[in-house]
Amino acid sequence: MSHNCLLALYVILLSSYQSFFLSFFLSFFLSFSLSLSLSLSLFHSSLLPSLPPSFLPSLLPSTAHPKTRAFITHAGSHGIYEGICNAVPMVLMPLFGDQMDNAKQMESRGVGVVLNVLEMTPKDISEALRAVIYNKRYKENIQHLSDLHLDRPIPPLDLAVHWVEFAMRHKGAPHLRPAAHDLNWIQYHSIDVVAFLLGVGLLVFFISLKCCFCCCRKCFCRSGRMSKKSKSKSQ
Repeated sequence: MSHNCLLALYVILLSSYQSFFLSFFLSFFLSFSLSLSLSLSLFHSSLLPSLPPSFLPSLLPSTAHPKTRAFITHAGSHGIYEGICNAVPMVLMPLFGDQMDNAKQMESRGVGVVLNVLEMTPKDISEALRAVIYNKRYKENIQHLSDLHLDRPIPPLDLAVHWVEFAMRHKGAPHLRPAAHDLNWIQYHSIDVVAFLLGVGLLVFFISLKCCFCCCRKCFCRSGRMSKKSKSKSQ
């Protein structure tokens, strides 16, 4: 990678990555003899003493920086929206849960490259970063997706401010309080309704079973009487 490219690259290592993966990333980026800003979660502060001064131990809003060219993420929902809102192509390394689906969704839209964390090598990371940085298609696709996401009548921040001020003006807006907050645990989970329906179902099943037993008993009794009558006539 070129010097100008990596100067504009910020990487976020989230706390969900284990120390093995963090060491893997650090060994990869430290192999470049240039200045690189890295935002490292404080959950892994034990790795900080071995870092050079150019590494920053605090979490930065790096994807919002105008010079950010790529975003390495584990494909969590918050990270996905962060990349979309700031129109930054992504290198996705899903670990578990919905991250697999999120990563495939982004890859299918042409806004990122997915890597397997169990099989990737430093060469794979390098090639993925080169792809999302130098291939203009990724930037164009993420910019289009960002424009679609942000094209709304009211900006999200203004909308949040409006509703906060609305609640303050109307003393908490009690008329908007959901009725579910006043229900007890049994009512909230509809356990009383489930118990009633279960009781009705068991009652219907019991009555049907009794009716079947009565019908079978009458049928067997009739067949027994008919057999006795036929025997008596034959004698």
